[in-house]
Amino acid sequence: MGSDAPLGAAAGSERSLAVGDVLMREGEPGDEAFELVAGRVEIVRGPDETRIDVVGPGSMLGEIAALAGGVRTATVRALEPSIVRPVARASYERWMDEDGARWRTLTLTAQERIDRDRLRAMIVELLAVEPAVASEIAASSSWVHLQPGDELFPEGGPPDAAYLLISGRLDVVRAGAHVGEVARGEMVGEVGLIERAPRTAAVVARRESTVARFDVDAFRTLTTRHPALMLQVSRTVLARLGRPRTLGDRARSIAVAVTAPIDPHVVLGPLAAEIARHGTMRLLSAAGVDRALGRSGLVESGHAHTVPALAEFLQEAETSHDYLLLEMDTAATRWTKVASALADRVVVVMSARPDEDEVRRAADVLAAAPNGARIERWLALVHAPATVRPSGSAAVADRLGFDRVAHLREGSRRDAERLARVVSGNATGLVLGGGGARGFAHLGVWRALRELGIEVDVVGGASIGAPMGVMMALQLDPDPLERVVAELFRGLLDYTVPVVSLLKGERIARNIARAVGDVDVRDTWLPFFCVSTNLTRSSVEVHERDAASTAVRASVAIPGVLPPVPFGGDLLVDGGVLNNLPGDVMRATGMVDRLIAVDLSPPVGPRAQDDYGLSVSGWKALRSGRSQFPGIVAVIMRAMVAGSVRDRDRMLATGAVDCYLDLDLGGVGLLDFERVAEVAGRGYAAALPRLRSWRDGTDPSAADGATGAAG
Repeated sequence: MGSDAPLGAAAGSERSLAVGDVLMREGEPGDEAFELVAGRVEIVRGPDETRIDVVGPGSMLGEIAALAGGVRTATVRALEPSIVRPVARASYERWMDEDGARWRTLTLTAQERIDRDRLRAMIVELLAVEPAVASEIAASSSWVHLQPGDELFPEGGPPDAAYLLISGRLDVVRAGAHVGEVARGEMVGEVGLIERAPRTAAVVARRESTVARFDVDAFRTLTTRHPALMLQVSRTVLARLGRPRTLGDRARSIAVAVTAPIDPHVVLGPLAAEIARHGTMRLLSAAGVDRALGRSGLVESGHAHTVPALAEFLQEAETSHDYLLLEMDTAATRWTKVASALADRVVVVMSARPDEDEVRRAADVLAAAPNGARIERWLALVHAPATVRPSGSAAVADRLGFDRVAHLREGSRRDAERLARVVSGNATGLVLGGGGARGFAHLGVWRALRELGIEVDVVGGASIGAPMGVMMALQLDPDPLERVVAELFRGLLDYTVPVVSLLKGERIARNIARAVGDVDVRDTWLPFFCVSTNLTRSSVEVHERDAASTAVRASVAIPGVLPPVPFGGDLLVDGGVLNNLPGDVMRATGMVDRLIAVDLSPPVGPRAQDDYGLSVSGWKALRSGRSQFPGIVAVIMRAMVAGSVRDRDRMLATGAVDCYLDLDLGGVGLLDFERVAEVAGRGYAAALPRLRSWRDGTDPSAADGATGAAG
């Protein structure tokens, strides 16, 4: 509707419409288009007949359904006495074929019709304004269509417009580094307009995207005419700046290909059902689209006549649902390419030990993504039901260039539902902080979570939270986990000449290797990461794809107590030095909606019990046997985490943590490794009532993590 009309030879006899007459009705089959010769008509859609557009003479009506042979996508009703001229499909096709550019124009017209409708709805929701004001705001916008890799605006550029993302996904890039994302329904660039300051970052299309643009003059006119609008925009800005998800957000469009020799719907069924629990969802396949449009083979035909209908259908599906789940083919078909172009994340479900034919088919699926698109690639490996531990994922993931790995046991609905949560960004994450032997309290937290039925989907840790976390990610039950930990930390204190460290580190390295085995960090049932501190680069090292034994050993390397770990020419030490509670790292994965953080750091460090002057004799301290001298281990431990406390408090203040467990474990020393059962019991007793209250929504302090952090 709205393209240049064909001339007389294509037309049939004219028809007259009185006010209120319906020319065509949504859902009815249609095989002809209409040229509006005189009058005005409205175009409405849905059970509440939401008005999408009003058009006048020269417009084409119903051409998309006529060309594709499908059903009408909207109802057209006369607003005043009108005259239309029917145009047969064959005649309209011939006219369109005379100029290939007309097909592109028709496709854009179809998409923009949907975009205008969604823009008004987004403005009402985003700015809390009346529909009439939303329509006025929408009318002041223009459209920007971006291909993957296109720049919406550059870093340092002039603040000449604000933008609202209608469909697609955008990346925020500062100094060449990816620092955030813009999801459908979000504004970007409005801060520059308000502050009249240069752009602080560039914005680039991750995939094909449509953006509504409000230039500076339109913005100022609107806010002058509606003064309350500036207040609403300011509130929106503040809400966005204060939200915890600064990196990564929920994937709205997820494409899935099942190359493993299983029934695809054994995976897709639970995926669809679980995602639908978190918002409106539509599952689409090539055959499903054909059925919806009423024409077999429409998607794969590739004929220009079908492109506008397909574009309008997919645009409507994407913008009218919270989530789109796209069932891809296992070959580089037209549908696979279409699905890839729509996807925020692509998931390929493969056999745990794929043969070369399956690897080739998976590679074909991945190659279907459009050039320049930055789509996160997930590998989901299907294991035999009796598999105890996954293994070998690194070889497949690295060969095909996957970004993340998940694991499924064949026939396990629970595993499929977890996959749905992590790939859509609706997972529950558990972050375990450092604290030496206090870390045994994590075992009690794990027991409490299991008893309360709180499903943990992703685990991360720092320092002692790393060995605890990796074994939780292997889904060990509480009792065997406690036994493994007791064995892991038995007899670790292999003291040596303190040239490099107090401990030699041989025993803990051997025990870690025995506990986790010769596997990669990606070989865990639950997605897992741990952090260490890169001394060479003064940065946090996030271990998501390294040898598990190396990653865990580096994360627990308390400076001065254990030797640093060589890593690609760098030196790594304990993760707690820079990030003792890596909730920000967890959020940055884009997997997590709810975050539980367990903090073992005491609220205050060691105090001066006496003024012993500016020097201390170690021999005097030994002979005195008194506690007025601070212990070397306590000083090292507190000095190690002091730098990360400020970042922890900032993270809690932003609300990035949903359930904050600051456990009081006074009296437990850093190296009290023989007290596993006792400390685990204390952790359980402290965590159980708070987790229960959080689960049931009865404890405000548990839901607002910042409350407990101030101490």
